[in-house]
Amino acid sequence: MPKVNKSNYKKNSLIYLLENPLDWFFVPVAVWVLIWRQYLSFGQIATITGIGLTVELLLELPSGAFADLLGRKVTIILGRVIKVIGYLILFIARNYWLFLIGWIFYQINEAFYSGSGDALLYDSLKENKKEEKFTDIRSKTFTYCTLGLATASLIGSVLFNINHTLPYLFAAITSTASFFLVLFYEEPLLDTEKFNLKTYTKQNIEGFKHIFSTNTLKLVTLFSISVLVVSFSGTWYFHQQLASSYGFQASMLGILFFTLYIVRAVSSSYLRKFLKQDKQNNFPILIALGLAFSYIFSIGANIIRGGIMLGVKFLTDGITWPVTSIIQNKFIESKYRATALSAISLLTNIMLALAGPLFGWGIENFGVRTTVCIVGVLGGLVSIPIAIKLKTAFNTPYTASL
Repeated sequence: MPKVNKSNYKKNSLIYLLENPLDWFFVPVAVWVLIWRQYLSFGQIATITGIGLTVELLLELPSGAFADLLGRKVTIILGRVIKVIGYLILFIARNYWLFLIGWIFYQINEAFYSGSGDALLYDSLKENKKEEKFTDIRSKTFTYCTLGLATASLIGSVLFNINHTLPYLFAAITSTASFFLVLFYEEPLLDTEKFNLKTYTKQNIEGFKHIFSTNTLKLVTLFSISVLVVSFSGTWYFHQQLASSYGFQASMLGILFFTLYIVRAVSSSYLRKFLKQDKQNNFPILIALGLAFSYIFSIGANIIRGGIMLGVKFLTDGITWPVTSIIQNKFIESKYRATALSAISLLTNIMLALAGPLFGWGIENFGVRTTVCIVGVLGGLVSIPIAIKLKTAFNTPYTASL
């Protein structure tokens, strides 16, 4: 396989910039709970969500090792095929088991991509000594993905009113387009190894060890997990229920989530500019504070304050995911990058999967806003001290190469 040259890294960057927004164009984003509620109870939905996350976490390290040893491109392609099949199953689903199978297929793709997509792009850039471009490409891509989700929320609401299964069919079409794009990725050769069982096992163990190998990496790992658990708890468990508890009706959800994703897109689009000003490494602290604030002050909120708190949450989400990715890729060695990123994602999903039943119990017994407030308090108590330590652990600004 020829070494990636400058035209290859430019090609990989363009494909990354195009295929991710297509894959993120999740048309059911604002109405998926409404679709599932046609056939399932809230308890069944929570169970399927938890099972899906469990499957993803079980595949995180294996998929990362496969990506490191067999190639990121192969892993991404396989995940895309499985995701399209999952969407088609959800399109025809009318009972618990079909929803479960479709959602498991969806989560398998998430596991396959989590340690592969960013690693392919970063190693392609690093191989050409262009890794400083990663932040800009990642930020732009996240902005486009968020704008896509905003548009998808409106389209999904319209399609839902025509036929409640159509959003999943549309999602299958856009993911198919993303699949054809990833076929044109060029595999970087940086620190690759040939696959065998011995190296596969070694790669999993060493990748997992790597994220705790130094004090700085320990802080990076713990910070990433603590803020991502709070951030993704809203994505998987709270956002739609919070919106309903604030008084937003089903007919308003499309407009609400369109607005929220625009807020997130704006925050991510200006991220690079603000990061360049962050010479004191303050962004991790701001992220921890923003997530905690948006959850804690949701309690007792009316529709106006509730909408503002959701806005703060989505704005913070818009910087949380890119910043954690930047910090991780900055300090993780390329040889273990895909496996190490998958290990962080694995630990995050373990926390989310274990917390799922507790979230469900809390919502049933105390209401969604009280539950979210408790999550905000606990998340802040964990993540803010880690963020403060992380600020002082960097010898130089982590954004120095931006």
